[in-house]
Amino acid sequence: MLSVVQTENLSQTRAETVIPKKQDHLSPDGKWQSFPRVPNLLQYVRTGQYFARCKIAGKLIRWKLDTDNFATAKLELADFIKVERDNVTAEPFTFKALRLRYEAQIDEDQTLKPASKHYRKFCSASLLKSWHGLDELRADKIMEDDCRKWAKKFSARLRRESRKPIDEQFFNNAPGTFRAILDLAQLRRNPAKSVKRLGVQPKEMKLPEASQFNA
Repeated sequence: MLSVVQTENLSQTRAETVIPKKQDHLSPDGKWQSFPRVPNLLQYVRTGQYFARCKIAGKLIRWKLDTDNFATAKLELADFIKVERDNVTAEPFTFKALRLRYEAQIDEDQTLKPASKHYRKFCSASLLKSWHGLDELRADKIMEDDCRKWAKKFSARLRRESRKPIDEQFFNNAPGTFRAILDLAQLRRNPAKSVKRLGVQPKEMKLPEASQFNA
């Protein structure tokens, strides 16, 4: 019969030899954990965040699911894979096709004033003027990095043409039109949303003097 001390030592030895369940199926570097019962799901060990990792149409994709909850991650994973597969099988839209749909919707919108319709189409035309070949691009081939590079060139061109501080309101409206057009493609993530808005400076108010008020 084992003594109390021997029993405790034996229990400690067994605990040291049993690998915790959480440490199963780790990558060689210990950073990623996989789940055999849930293929295509990974967890980044350091943060606990879950990622989708799958191959669709021969392309390996890894996507952050923005959750550290296992049950939520499984649901998000299923939705992600379905959307990605649907995007592959769906007919790709060119930017021109989407732009024409957008402009047709503007024409049919009875709530917009003629000046507003003209301005939105002007923003649409500015996109084509500042991004050569944009109309021929497929929406699913336009990347976030492409949009950021365009925004940098676009702001530089506005400064060069106006020769004065950039009109923040117009700069913000142009990417806003860009986002609205690409929204029609129903992509999982609109790349134009990566373009940051400029802060709009309030106009300086010049109030009349007291003598002017009296007059």
